[in-house]
Amino acid sequence: MFAKGIGTPKNCAVATKYLKQIAESSPSISRKLRSGYRRYKSGQYEAALRNYMSAAEAGIELAQSNAAWLLERGNCLNLDKENCVRASVRYWKASTRQGNMEAGLHVGDFHYFGKLGVVLQPKQLQATKNGSSSGVVGNEKSKLTSSNDGSGLKSSSNSDPLSTWWPFMIEYITQPDVWIARSRASLVQMVRTMMRWGKKKQQRKKQNTASTNDNAGVIESSNQNVADEQELSSEKYKSCKADQNAADGTAATACLSDVKRQQHDDANKDSTLRNKTSNSNNIRSTSQSFERDFFSAAQYYRSAAEMGSPRGNYNLGFMYEWGLGLKQDFPLAKRHYDLAADNNPQAELAVQLTLTSMKLHERLVKLCNWWREWNSSNDHTSADSSSSL
Repeated sequence: MFAKGIGTPKNCAVATKYLKQIAESSPSISRKLRSGYRRYKSGQYEAALRNYMSAAEAGIELAQSNAAWLLERGNCLNLDKENCVRASVRYWKASTRQGNMEAGLHVGDFHYFGKLGVVLQPKQLQATKNGSSSGVVGNEKSKLTSSNDGSGLKSSSNSDPLSTWWPFMIEYITQPDVWIARSRASLVQMVRTMMRWGKKKQQRKKQNTASTNDNAGVIESSNQNVADEQELSSEKYKSCKADQNAADGTAATACLSDVKRQQHDDANKDSTLRNKTSNSNNIRSTSQSFERDFFSAAQYYRSAAEMGSPRGNYNLGFMYEWGLGLKQDFPLAKRHYDLAADNNPQAELAVQLTLTSMKLHERLVKLCNWWREWNSSNDHTSADSSSSL
């Protein structure tokens, strides 16, 4: 009746709400949700995930958020890590579209922390390492200058000397698991590099020993004809002789030299292939650095804030304060901080501390801007005086 406007004003939102309740209370969907919950409580997480995914594909918001949460916790159903993350984000996005503000915060966190984004190519990764900043911070600096807030306004982080490193220091302080995970990955990479170096050293040592033995054997050999006869009796030579129908020893010797040359070329090809494979593995292991997408993160935080999420407002205020994916705007940052305190009275103390630090931050930015303007005016004055002389 609400959908068609029969006996009541037409209201699609109310009609969708009632139809959704009917769909979620159907016997088949209810059975899958109950089965998923029982299996989750018994520790059968992958079986629970299958039930929730089946209900999620039917558009059930509860199943979508539960499936996304299980996928985010590492229950991937034989998927690799990247596809597991993408599947989790897909369900979080579907849940967000149905009005789940916590799901929007999860998607924003994925984009903010670089868990889902464009994988840097080896050239980009090398350029990042050679830049003024190391790690992800260099990518964040380039992202700040290219992203906008939907109104065509570029980020103005160049006037803020702290925006390139201080927000990420806060991340390391407030989330120690981030830098612990990165330190562990760096340690594993260093150990693997040392192990590869040790293997290469052992291989070079064996090759040197083999070449020394070969030279000694050549020098100590008093009769080359004996060695030729031993080669003539080998299986490869016999097959080569049979294929070419060699009638004398000269043709057979030429055939054997061709076989040796082919074996040497094959060995060189195998060595080149192994080197290429090891280099590609090194590139894959070092290039799994995801670019942070602050602009997309801000959009999902904004959608969560519009639903009344205190954390969405606080995150938006932080991004406006530091110009992360948005144009740096201290009044807008204060507005979102205040909204976070209004929506959650328990966060009032944290918001007040943040506002105090933001005032100091704003004064520092103004001081830096004044210093730049003063230097530029002095440069123009000196240039004019030198031109007049």
